[in-house]
Amino acid sequence: MFDPYSIAISKIDRGFETDLQDVLFLIQRELIGFDQLAQYAEIVVQQSREYDINAKEFRQHLAALKKMIG
Repeated sequence: MFDPYSIAISKIDRGFETDLQDVLFLIQRELIGFDQLAQYAEIVVQQSREYDINAKEFRQHLAALKKMIG
């Protein structure tokens, strides 16, 4: 895996249930940490216009992931 955080960010952006399950797997296996992921996610949201990312949807997907974590 090249950069698990970049992969997780792209999956959160897409936001499908299976994508969020994949990110949850990475977190559960301690390949990434949620706190670090949330920091990266905030950077993505701040730069969302540059990358054609819907900041509102991205935050909703991140919140859904957090809920899955518990």
